[in-house]
Amino acid sequence: MNLTIRPLTIAELPLCESFARGFFEEKKLPGTFSMETFIQNWTAFLTQYQATILTLWDGPDLLGGLGAMITPDLFDGRLTATEMFWYLKPQARHGLGAFKLVDEFEAWGDSKGAVEFRLAHMLMPGESPATVKLAPIYKRRKYRALEVSYIKSNGGRPCPS
Repeated sequence: MNLTIRPLTIAELPLCESFARGFFEEKKLPGTFSMETFIQNWTAFLTQYQATILTLWDGPDLLGGLGAMITPDLFDGRLTATEMFWYLKPQARHGLGAFKLVDEFEAWGDSKGAVEFRLAHMLMPGESPATVKLAPIYKRRKYRALEVSYIKSNGGRPCPS
């Protein structure tokens, strides 16, 4: 493997469809996937905020990415680098690529003045906070569990249990 990481440009946003759709479908999110909406939202994020989509490549093959934004903490204004999505295609999940993306995310946030980093782990249907397989890896990287989020659909595609 010849892994490289680089930020995606706005013109390249359509390249995200395979992993944006994969993330949506794998997590069984409510609603309907719309690549047009994804592109509109990320165009706004990338032009109006400190945001990035860091992409993982094996030569010419796009394996996945990590989208993030820098925002002020709601309570004291500290700059926080927050991951908005983090997805690798299934064939790319058995190596160091995912962690190289996190390293790059932290370096990017550090370069923007972030003093805190937040990663989210969206549970798979049937997974519980107590059974998150990646929890030891997050802890080794000095992350601690901060929140358990709940979701309820009010129409559209129902949330699976």
